[in-house]
Amino acid sequence: MNLILQENHFSKFKVFCISIIALLFSFGKICAQIQVIVPNDIVASDLTNATNPGWRLLSTGNSSASLVLSSDFGIPSSFGPNSIRANRTGGTGNNRSFLGYYEGVRTLASLNSVTWNRYSEQGNDSYLNIFITNGEAVATVVFQPAVILNSWNTFTYNNTATSANLSIRFNSQSLPISYADLIGQFGSWQIYNHPLQFVSQNNASDFIGGIVLVSGSSSPTAAQTHTFDGVSINFSNQPEKTFDFVAPTVNPPSGCLPINVVNYEPKNRQDGTPVLPSRQFFNNALVPENSDATTSEEGVNFVSLGFGGQIILEMENPIFNGPNADIKVYETTFGNAAGRCSRSPEKIKAYASQDGCNYIYLGEDCQDATFDLGIFTWAKFIKLVDCSDANNLFSNGNNGPEDGYDLDGVECLNGIATDLTPANLISGYLTQAVDFTPNAEARRKNNSLIITATPDRRNLTKMFGAPQNNNTNNFFSFGFGGFVTVKFDYVVFDGPGDDLRIYETSFGNPSCNNYPERASYEVSLDGDTWIDYQTICQDGFIDIAATGFQGIQYVRITDRSPITSNKFPGTADGYDLDAIVDLHACVTNSTAKLDSESGEEVVEGSSSGATIFPNPANEFVNVSFINESSDTEVSVSIYNMMGALILSKTYVIQNEAFFNQNLELNELPAGLYVLRISSASIEQTEKIVKN
Repeated sequence: MNLILQENHFSKFKVFCISIIALLFSFGKICAQIQVIVPNDIVASDLTNATNPGWRLLSTGNSSASLVLSSDFGIPSSFGPNSIRANRTGGTGNNRSFLGYYEGVRTLASLNSVTWNRYSEQGNDSYLNIFITNGEAVATVVFQPAVILNSWNTFTYNNTATSANLSIRFNSQSLPISYADLIGQFGSWQIYNHPLQFVSQNNASDFIGGIVLVSGSSSPTAAQTHTFDGVSINFSNQPEKTFDFVAPTVNPPSGCLPINVVNYEPKNRQDGTPVLPSRQFFNNALVPENSDATTSEEGVNFVSLGFGGQIILEMENPIFNGPNADIKVYETTFGNAAGRCSRSPEKIKAYASQDGCNYIYLGEDCQDATFDLGIFTWAKFIKLVDCSDANNLFSNGNNGPEDGYDLDGVECLNGIATDLTPANLISGYLTQAVDFTPNAEARRKNNSLIITATPDRRNLTKMFGAPQNNNTNNFFSFGFGGFVTVKFDYVVFDGPGDDLRIYETSFGNPSCNNYPERASYEVSLDGDTWIDYQTICQDGFIDIAATGFQGIQYVRITDRSPITSNKFPGTADGYDLDAIVDLHACVTNSTAKLDSESGEEVVEGSSSGATIFPNPANEFVNVSFINESSDTEVSVSIYNMMGALILSKTYVIQNEAFFNQNLELNELPAGLYVLRISSASIEQTEKIVKN
């Protein structure tokens, strides 16, 4: 679609303009503001379209030019949220970007003005070219106002241009020229669609327009980054046209919105006070309105998370992982789009789940954001956690303290998934080693290589899965000073008390004083940002809350065992990791959602009246409850974290009777298990830890 066709989208507006053109002209009013849909309305830069009017976008060498979101910059309120950004890395060669406009049968004298807005991040090589010809010769008008870095500035080519920034390039020579001399000598020359390769237009392949914003020159050495928007062009005897560059509007596929709010846990505002009740209507997150228009407090279209708060949404249908981003999250910040994230840095971390229990991390972003489903081919639940920094200076002009991320809604971008094969991932245990000390460097106290002396102790898989917790070669040996970085398939979220249990093997279970195998522990969510936890001797626990993270997926462990200690024999091989267990690993139970009035979680077909004690357990676990229904029997089952049934018993019960049974655990290896209680009216699932 070229620009002429695109203008038909604004036909009603244009008819109105045409009907009053005569009136507006005498007053010099602007009558046309046109959106250029990128890439739909960008004219192809080839010979076939050489005579078509409209905008071209073209780059050469290591330069690039594309539509970008400009929310990080102070966009003038008259345009946005998209702009054209030209970027080049520098170096020798023909590296340039062009944003060019062409309109046939126009002379240089008929061009009253060209106005554009520019944000320059780096470099000063940005200017306006106007290509002209008299049918026999060609020339280039060069208008180059000074570059001002790190702010939006408006520049205008018109009769106020001076020879200080105006020149004519003719016969390979560039000479300063006054505007009066320019029009006097070249005013009758015609603006033409310049071919990128300066050859006959009969065989040129790329055309860049007649009025061209350029970033870069033929032989650049420095990097350049310039962003353009809000370009106005005014020819004599026609209304001025102002162009905005925007992305196509894409409606979400049918069935791609949330249907339930499964969980909503708001935290406090910036001053420590609770989020206003008017901003806690969590069902506002079900249908995005995508509006930042200021409203009354009663008319807000979002739900506020508060600083550190979270929400979990169940999508109406499973989201399909398609090309590029898969979900879009809408946030509300009142006011125009100008510099919104800089002005109000409200941020979230996003997670996705297939079963509503186990989540993968999608990333972090500010305000309106898109995310890819990553390793998931589909997802049904989206979890959003506010990670705005309450210590940041917010300056969006609102009255009262900030309240963190204000969620307007979520939509999927690639439609509904039909193949719902679950991801082949493991919950609760380590599954991957991302990095580790090479075998050629992992040594025992006597400096011999572990891989040579006891190769079975350098088997990375010994750390994966459930712990054996016995005196066998069930571990991975680090070597003195060695390290390993391991990863869980799913995010380990902070829960009550300790979150991870560490199993280390020291034969005979000696005390730490008698056998000081120690390691320092660091944790990370994304594998890039790390927080030191503490040094642990042999077995231990990790409480994620102490790290400041809301969830983690990576653990980096470094041996800190004192190699000079006389407690170690020469064959000692440093820290020996058996397993790390997620104590709060989630297990699918039943579909849950929040009651829209009470805000309490409603679990369909489930009860939670049974008491399970002790947990963690050693020899047995006790299950007790009062049977308040007419059930005549109940089954109690134990599953491992792979979903395999380990133990199952069925008991006869009576109405209003007290059920109280011990399940023997002596035969079970140490680790994490799922205990399920099931009857006609009871369905309860709990995680238990066997020591």
